[in-house]
Amino acid sequence: MTEQAPGYEEKPAGKRKVARLVDIAGAVGVHPSTVSRVLNGGVGHSVRPETVERILAEARSRGYRPNALARALRHHRTGALTFVVPMLRNPIWVRLQRGALLRAAERGYVVMVMEEPTEDPRPPGAYSYLVTESRTDGLLLATALRSHGRGSRSSKPEGALSAVPHVYVNRRGPDQGNDVVMDEAGAVRLFLEHVAGLGHRSVLLIDGPGDVDTVYRRAVATRREGAALGVTAAVEHAPAT
Repeated sequence: MTEQAPGYEEKPAGKRKVARLVDIAGAVGVHPSTVSRVLNGGVGHSVRPETVERILAEARSRGYRPNALARALRHHRTGALTFVVPMLRNPIWVRLQRGALLRAAERGYVVMVMEEPTEDPRPPGAYSYLVTESRTDGLLLATALRSHGRGSRSSKPEGALSAVPHVYVNRRGPDQGNDVVMDEAGAVRLFLEHVAGLGHRSVLLIDGPGDVDTVYRRAVATRREGAALGVTAAVEHAPAT
């Protein structure tokens, strides 16, 4: 066993010193404000290309990452999105979450996932505070409730959402084009054409609660497409168990 020199403090193995703008500036020989402008993409023609490359190379070698809070204050954005999902254990949301994560990462964003309690779904506007309180820049909404139209349990479905960036996922919003939905009617049409082709003349669709938008659209399509094909189509709603 060897003795350590007085005042020596052993540092945890593998722990790296946090890189700072002033460190990068000192290594390159420029002012920290120049480094800041380069790393934030605001240099224009004021900094020589070779200097820009040296700054970027030094930042990469030091593993520099900007202070998220400082950047958020400067650019008035958090760099985060919130995905509101009604049931995380539902396999359909796994693929949609992955798609959101990948596309957001390509644009320098992160995605926070919030699970909505299915036993007490909230109107979409209830999540606007996440944007107004600067916790996130926008909302991806896959809420359990239908957001508009007959059957909605929400007396004020949009209200507070009108002023914040949002997109509905697998749900229709009140504004056409502000959502990403699957072709429920097309899926129902393929099914009914198949069973009709096999000689069946009556079908029963058992689906979830009728005030969920995806269920509502499937039920409407079943009755409409069944009538067009001469197939008697009945719909029963059941709890989402």
